[in-house]
Amino acid sequence: MGNIFFKEITKKKGLKTPTDRLFDIDKWHEVWTRVEGLATEQDKMIYNAGIIIDELLTEIRSNLKFMYENEIPKVSYKELLMAYISLTNRDRSVISNSMTELSGVHADVHSITMNNNMMGNDITIQEMSDAAVDGMESAIKTSLMNKNKKITSSENPIDIVDFIIKESSLSQLYSIYSGYWNAFLWNGYELTELDKKNKIFSFKQPKCKYEIGFMASQIRKSKLVAHSFSIIGNPNVINKFDDDKYIIIEKRGRIKSVKVSSISNAPEQVRYTNADWRVQTLDLEDNLPKELLNQEFENGFTIFEVLDVFRCLILLSSYYHDKYPKKDGFDNLKKLLEFCPKIQKSKLSLALQNATGYPIEKIKIILQFIEFKGARGEDLWCHPIVSISESEYALITSALLTPVMIRVVEHWFVKLNITLQGKGKTYEKNIIHPLNHNILLNCYIDDYDKAISGDVKSDSGVEDIDLLVRVGETILIGEAKSIVTTDSPISQYRTINILKHAAKQAKRKAKFVEDNIESVFKNLGWFFDKSKKYTFTKCILNSGRMYVGSEIDDVPVCDEKIINKYFEENIIPLISSYNDKNKVEHLAWFKLYDDFHELQTNLNTYLCNPPQISERNFIYNDQKLPCLSNASYKIITKRLIPDDLRAQDLLNAKYVFPLETVDDVDEKIKMFDLSV
Repeated sequence: MGNIFFKEITKKKGLKTPTDRLFDIDKWHEVWTRVEGLATEQDKMIYNAGIIIDELLTEIRSNLKFMYENEIPKVSYKELLMAYISLTNRDRSVISNSMTELSGVHADVHSITMNNNMMGNDITIQEMSDAAVDGMESAIKTSLMNKNKKITSSENPIDIVDFIIKESSLSQLYSIYSGYWNAFLWNGYELTELDKKNKIFSFKQPKCKYEIGFMASQIRKSKLVAHSFSIIGNPNVINKFDDDKYIIIEKRGRIKSVKVSSISNAPEQVRYTNADWRVQTLDLEDNLPKELLNQEFENGFTIFEVLDVFRCLILLSSYYHDKYPKKDGFDNLKKLLEFCPKIQKSKLSLALQNATGYPIEKIKIILQFIEFKGARGEDLWCHPIVSISESEYALITSALLTPVMIRVVEHWFVKLNITLQGKGKTYEKNIIHPLNHNILLNCYIDDYDKAISGDVKSDSGVEDIDLLVRVGETILIGEAKSIVTTDSPISQYRTINILKHAAKQAKRKAKFVEDNIESVFKNLGWFFDKSKKYTFTKCILNSGRMYVGSEIDDVPVCDEKIINKYFEENIIPLISSYNDKNKVEHLAWFKLYDDFHELQTNLNTYLCNPPQISERNFIYNDQKLPCLSNASYKIITKRLIPDDLRAQDLLNAKYVFPLETVDDVDEKIKMFDLSV
């Protein structure tokens, strides 16, 4: 990260940046001149990137102003609002359909790229899905803020569809450049001049441990969710929620009725989606205090109640999404607006009352809470309904298709000013019990003391240790941290700083135990064997699962799944398939240890290199961003994406732990040699 100039920007009431409307380029140059002599190379990149991005954003603002003054057709802000909602829904629908087609060819959707965009760039499915929502937020917000104002059409207006596409493209571009500015500021992105005369520059994501760690963690988190789908696919799990209700739309002629029906009578996909959300809601208690989720604050509802309403909106959104036109092209506003599902507020409120059993007034308050109003800190993912009139809502189906529950809930906590201080303690409880259970059942372990959490006393003092366990001569000390889901550059930066502090704490507490080992053992009731050479392993337990598999200041980051898996069994599957009896058969696996001695000596190696985090192969993907004129800066971005590996590639790769396979592995993987 930068130093002097960076501090000038990030300090309280610091220097305004290019994304701020109060940005002053002269002030920017003035501050740089003052600190240039002490500035780092990263400072210089931030300074120059600020100049470039300011010019790009100013150019976009000027184009938008010109459009509204000289090109706008006869249209209302309400129509524009519905049009931009339609575009985000339509674009996400196109991506979903394309993903369904490609999923039969690729086993790993994270490496799938598509190039059906104006620049012909290869873009990952995840990037396209996020952009379909995030890129339209600014246009939706602007139209929403002005929906009660009247638009005066221009003397020489352009076609309404052309206007909408043009503004949406500018809005998306503005969002992209704003995002890259934050990446320069918080993630240490690199700026390189490629062609001075033609103003061509590259914005490059650094291939450093933090960026790789973040991306690998994101992929693992999505795979953990995907793994839970196989559990949800169990009919017994799905049937467990048959008493739930959901909203359906019945259409007779031109009349649409909003009805409520039992999940038990719903199509299979609806029941599956419902079970998925309900299981995630139950699992939420593993990360957040149950009393906090059940507490009714001044707002008049609990988080669990909001999640139930959200469930109904997800299922309703899925219904609308399935009804979208199969031919997704449009050449007029009417055709585009087919992707903007509208519903009467009164009918939706009554249906939600019947589906959830909550009082109508509570339903209305919850709907107001999750409504997108364009306020600071709101986003469409967490607020996926929009008032298009006093009596109607429009649904952002693009956001409701794949919400990330923990992110949504933590966003709501921030909005409600609810502290998450108890979350860390909740996470500690979810580590200790299963860890002791797995150690007890592990056939290799014959000498240990149970894991504990809490105050650890010695003759010289006391330390609050989140995890302390002895297995043979190995003593493991863990520092648990509860960190809000990282999904933005500044959030990643803050997460790393929290983990750095956690690393210091873990080291301090490990030293405390090591320096006072005899009295610590005595106070814990553990037997101290003077003949043993005790070794100390440290780790950070991150409930948010970010940067798991990375080392922060020489302390590995893990979570409860990683640490419990090590003691549960001595193998980690790499490639598996279903055999003739429809049971999972491992074709290739990592051997973690063969005896009690190896179990102890390999623990630190495992925590630093967990085989579950195997996405270490990332390649650069170059993309040209659209420019508005020949005089504009031309930007080529260099982003990291997972390499498209095949099963044979995995078998040929080098690993920290030995890789074992079945005898006929080559023959078996030929049967399903997809990208993995």
